[in-house]
Amino acid sequence: MSSIIHELKTVVDLLNERSQSTPDRIAFTFKDGDNVSQLTYRELAVRSKMIAASIMMITKPGDRVALLHASGLEFIVSFFACLYSRTVVVPLEIPKPSESLARPQHAVRVTGAQVILTSRKVLDYITTLLDEEDDLSLLHWVTVDELNEIPYISQEADKHAAAFIQFTSGTTSQSKGVILTHDNLLHNVENVSRKFALSAQDEAVIWLPLYHNLGLIGGVLAPLYAGFPVHLVSPQEILRRPALWLEMITEKKATVSGAPNFAFDLCLAHVKPEDCAKIDLSSWEIAFCGGESVRSRTVEGFVRKYAPYGFQRSTFYPCYGLAESTLIVSGGVRGCDPVILHCDPAHLEQNLVTEVMESPESRTLVSCGSPVSDQDIVVVDTGTLTELPENAIGEIWLRSRSIAKGYLNDKLRTDETFEHTLANGDGGYMRTGDTGFLRDGYLYLVGRIKNLLIIRGKNFYANDLEAYIQSFHSGFLAGAVFSMESEDEERVIVLQEMDGELTSSERESMIRNIRQGLAGNYGFSPFDVVLVASNSLAKTVSGKVKHYDCKLAYLAGELSALEVTDSQGEEIV
Repeated sequence: MSSIIHELKTVVDLLNERSQSTPDRIAFTFKDGDNVSQLTYRELAVRSKMIAASIMMITKPGDRVALLHASGLEFIVSFFACLYSRTVVVPLEIPKPSESLARPQHAVRVTGAQVILTSRKVLDYITTLLDEEDDLSLLHWVTVDELNEIPYISQEADKHAAAFIQFTSGTTSQSKGVILTHDNLLHNVENVSRKFALSAQDEAVIWLPLYHNLGLIGGVLAPLYAGFPVHLVSPQEILRRPALWLEMITEKKATVSGAPNFAFDLCLAHVKPEDCAKIDLSSWEIAFCGGESVRSRTVEGFVRKYAPYGFQRSTFYPCYGLAESTLIVSGGVRGCDPVILHCDPAHLEQNLVTEVMESPESRTLVSCGSPVSDQDIVVVDTGTLTELPENAIGEIWLRSRSIAKGYLNDKLRTDETFEHTLANGDGGYMRTGDTGFLRDGYLYLVGRIKNLLIIRGKNFYANDLEAYIQSFHSGFLAGAVFSMESEDEERVIVLQEMDGELTSSERESMIRNIRQGLAGNYGFSPFDVVLVASNSLAKTVSGKVKHYDCKLAYLAGELSALEVTDSQGEEIV
């Protein structure tokens, strides 16, 4: 496919090429319970054009059209229907019954979308959540499974035109709408394909939400570029029963599948030995892991648990990307072991990297691989705006064709992030907000600038502290560490989810151990430690904890402490 990539102007051209060269090859299947549906490349193109014709009756090129579909074939068809109609896709997340409509309403408000594509089933569900005053109720809702067939008239598109608006995860602030063009997408899926060494002989199992860039670009567009089939399954089914993920890989003999770090942890915690009886992971060649920090204990634990079932250490594939760079920024080498580095934590506090022997005191970092080609990446001292050498920690800056046009209707934050210039006059860089370093050509992430805590003149990264705290107990899940300014000191707050129950004395002992551990290893004791029940902390769809929301919930007193039992197991009210 790389031989024709420069002839393609839009993502629509990519689908047209597949539907003409291999029209009857299976592009996507979708497992919904016991039912499995499928689409060939030709069927995908035909169905998308049919819906596009209806969209063109009520929109004009450049209009934003929201998609509210479950992650399945209808989502993919509607996505390409928007592109065929030259409208801009705005993927939305279907809220759970217990959730508000704030996120989809925010996306619609920012983008100005007037049309929402959905299905009758989803519309009936959403109607139960809508109030007459809700902005969403005033939009033009189109149920794609009830449209009449009308002729489609092809239109020429511009490769630099916006293709879709990808909303950021919003881990440290309110989510922003990233404007991605057709050219951004084509450049990045070529980089994904090259970095992963993908080919038509591959086969993927994807359960990541399609409204998220990891699912949509990594799980739909990159396989379309490389020309291999994708087997989709509902995210809810995998989260409900993680063993299904491994069973699907076994059944389909998949070579490619992946998820954020938390999903591999789910397989460690919730897949029982009896669930593994029929699992064979020997076909799995790329277990891509991105979207959040990759933990060394997860890598080691997953390899150790699933090696007896054919999983190879070289299959684990850490990578790094972000919405502002479309998707991928760096990744490993297919068939090679992940690169792990043990560092002196005291030197890390001074933004320097010194390799040491592995020990309980050392900090372990998992490399995100080497940067993709056709991209400039520099590590920058944000005080002097100078490029730093290897083994020095600074902010990661990027420049490539994959970099987005900016944030929709948000000039302030666009100016803060895009088109930055080094002190030597070299410009056009995008600030990632992530800190890290380069070493022997490999990229390592250290943390987020906005999640940097400065305590008594020393630098601490929230993700480092969170990983340390979670090593205290096997039942510890996600956590959030942040600071609050007071008149005389910076106060550190620790929020930690826990699966299971504790007696009152056990809880107090655990909190005391956390305080003493932080004091002994990092030189400070937190102002407050709160243990909460599992799934209590706000998270993104890729499993990252939303520190900003967690801080607001803590300040508002909206977090409930973990329920405790007495020594006889009776719940204490």
